[in-house]
Amino acid sequence: MIYALQLLGALADDDAEKTRITQECLAIARTGHSRWWVHVCMIDLSYLAMNRGDYAEARALLEEVLLLVQQENNQAGLCQSCAALSQIAMLEGKYSEARSLALAALTAAEDMGYGSAIWWSHSAIADSAFLEGDYTTAQCHYQKGLEICRQLNNLQGSVFELSGLGGAACGLKAYAEARRYCCDALRVAAETGSIPAILESINTTAGLLAETGEPERAAQLAGFVADQPGLERITRLRNERLLQTLKAVLPSNEFLRAVEQSRYFERDEGVGILIAEMQQVTQETLPSARLQRLADALTERESEVLTLISEGLSNYDIAVRLFLGVSTVKTHINRIFGKLDVKNRTQAVARARELKLL
Repeated sequence: MIYALQLLGALADDDAEKTRITQECLAIARTGHSRWWVHVCMIDLSYLAMNRGDYAEARALLEEVLLLVQQENNQAGLCQSCAALSQIAMLEGKYSEARSLALAALTAAEDMGYGSAIWWSHSAIADSAFLEGDYTTAQCHYQKGLEICRQLNNLQGSVFELSGLGGAACGLKAYAEARRYCCDALRVAAETGSIPAILESINTTAGLLAETGEPERAAQLAGFVADQPGLERITRLRNERLLQTLKAVLPSNEFLRAVEQSRYFERDEGVGILIAEMQQVTQETLPSARLQRLADALTERESEVLTLISEGLSNYDIAVRLFLGVSTVKTHINRIFGKLDVKNRTQAVARARELKLL
């Protein structure tokens, strides 16, 4: 009975009808003492409350679920409720709380070995760190999320991780790296045909343009994204932030004109143009002679270490794999960073892929 109603709710045209049907499911689940369905219905109701901006109701529902699953030692329920509470905290601007809740969700997901939940948790940690301005932490978790998405062949998820990496690189003023990630995000999004993924990649590219001397064009792209239905929550948050920044930077008439021009932006054609531009600028950023010098600078051992870094191995794991001391591994990694002109593992992997070393 509940399952049939759930299917009916999924087909409902609006959130009000979905809410009514889910409340009916919850009542049946409570009467039948079906704890699993109680958890599912309450979490579904919390997301519907989030959609209409009623964060207090969403939080109350989820805190009740959290108490129940903790009593039952239900790791799946714990992961789901912490993940949803993290979303609420992020929407309310409580980014430290959102990050802590996402870390709790990650712990539960890792205990279960549930790949999709591990990916989402890394992404949620990265999103919260990004919104706090902690771009290095964001970069680290977006990279981990990307690696999991690639293992799961989750192309849409990959777009959001690539976009996050592009935004984080932009925040760190690593604009050449940001262009490479934006280009990859746009390309994969176009391949998937996923509208939320395409809009996310356009918005991240707008942020890059805003930082690299094209604020009017950035406002046009951001204005286009803002006007589209079906945005993911993180895209909406970043888009609102970007528009606020651009409104403060541009003269009022220029900002309004750029946003007005967004109505003439043709999505598919525009994405193709952006990809071509990003590819051209990226190729011009690092001439082939310099690329070859960087590639030739690595020793065979450093290349081995770099490959293992790209696979996500820790310094200790690399030492075990290569029969080296941990201190020796650290020395190799520092030399790799110096030769590739990067500051951390994520940047090293990105530069190595650019140089076709991986």
